[in-house]
Amino acid sequence: MDHKLIPVEEAAQLLQIPLSRLKTQIRNNKVGSMRDGKTLCVPADFLHQAGGGWEFVPGLEGVMTVLIDAGFTHAEATVWLLEGDQNFPESPVLALLHGRKKEVNSYARSLAY
Repeated sequence: MDHKLIPVEEAAQLLQIPLSRLKTQIRNNKVGSMRDGKTLCVPADFLHQAGGGWEFVPGLEGVMTVLIDAGFTHAEATVWLLEGDQNFPESPVLALLHGRKKEVNSYARSLAY
């Protein structure tokens, strides 16, 4: 797994939100994160440009919630969103970016059973 990571301080600036808000979203499992050494980061694939600024990929928070409710850890949910699995072989976060929220949510819900 080799994904571009953005330190949370930089991500908060891009998103134009307080760092404390982003950290709360991460702590509450609404946004996936990873560590690069000791630095807490957000995967770059979780962000996209929209309306002249940056925002999280639409549907990301909902799928994170579904995965956590299905028993995934924060780290497992983050990796699954980036990489998928043998039955969802493409990147789920890219599928979300391309408007396939219903398909990604449906598959994520099936992982609980």
